[in-house]
Parts: sequence; structure tokens; C-alpha cells
Amino acid sequence: MSTIFFIVLILLTAIPAGFLLAWLTKEELKDGRKWFKLIIALSLAGSVVFLVLKNEAVTLTLVYITIATGISLGRTH
Repeated sequence: MSTIFFIVLILLTAIPAGFLLAWLTKEELKDGRKWFKLIIALSLAGSVVFLVLKNEAVTLTLVYITIATGISLGRTH
């Protein structure tokens, strides 16, 4: 039970990381929207693959990347 709590707690830190990434890279986000979308798609696909392979560390890392990149991409207009 406590392991799941810590996993969720660590994944929640991706939210402020995404906002920080968006704030620090305003110009790059506008020009590189397609690359950020590609990063999100590859991270999601990779997380599914490594979930099947039962490699939790890589799966959680890719989910973290997906969350942080998705939030920063959502902050651009």
C-alpha cells in the first residue's frame, strides 16, 4: 500500500515539472509542438511495452515524461 502511495506522490511531481518546463521553454514549445507530441506518443507506447515486460522503473519514468511533456504542451497556444 505504501509503495503505491510513493509512486503516486512521485508522479504528481511531474505536474509542477511540466509547468516549469513550459515556463522555461516558451519559444521552443511554439516551434516544436510536433516534437513534443512525438515525445508524448513514444513515451506512452514505450510505457505500455515496458509495463508488459514488467519493468516498473522504466514504465514509471516514461509515464513521468508523458505527464510533464503533456502539461507543458497544454500550456502553449
